[in-house]
Amino acid sequence: MDVRFLTPLGAALALTLLLPLAVLVLRERRARSVRTSLGLAQRPLRSLVPLAAALAAVPCLLGLAAMQPIVETTRTIDERTDAEVFVVADVSRSMLASARSGAPTRLERVQSRAEQLRAELPGVRVGILSLTDRMLPHLFPTADESVFRSTLDKSIGIERPPPALFFSTRATQLNALASVPERGFFSPSARKRLLVVYTDGESQPVDSELTRAFARTPP
Repeated sequence: MDVRFLTPLGAALALTLLLPLAVLVLRERRARSVRTSLGLAQRPLRSLVPLAAALAAVPCLLGLAAMQPIVETTRTIDERTDAEVFVVADVSRSMLASARSGAPTRLERVQSRAEQLRAELPGVRVGILSLTDRMLPHLFPTADESVFRSTLDKSIGIERPPPALFFSTRATQLNALASVPERGFFSPSARKRLLVVYTDGESQPVDSELTRAFARTPP
């Protein structure tokens, strides 16, 4: 673990603690003088410690924040560079359907199965795409399972993004999958490529363009 500060000069802000402490000292000296004149007992100095600590803590904390501390940690993840996987989630409105009331929706089942698939591929980089009548990458292949789960839970949702043809009765177009090989979503080093598509199959007609798009190497 390594700790760095972006703006070390921010520590100068902590010097402002001298002002409230000086005020505290002056007020206490005046109060002690008044008590002496009136013949009253002096309170012990240790009773001022909590107040002095509180007055000093605020400038010190502000100075620490102004220094902008950064904690860097390093961990090693073993991963394969010759293989990559993309999970494609159909996020059209039909994925809100469920088998019965209270049962998981189709999309929730997709998310559950995608997590199971991720767990069965340790060391393999896995990414996430969403599908309606277009493809949208949410996460490019990574071996970090926590990032995968976070993206799956927080970014994948019904019509996120919505289809371009919002007035269509069937928003899903499996032909949009052609953009994966055409736009180079996979890394050049990945010679083994897998595309896992979760969909309810309620799609616009699929034509030969999809087949031609995937007829390239590496397969």
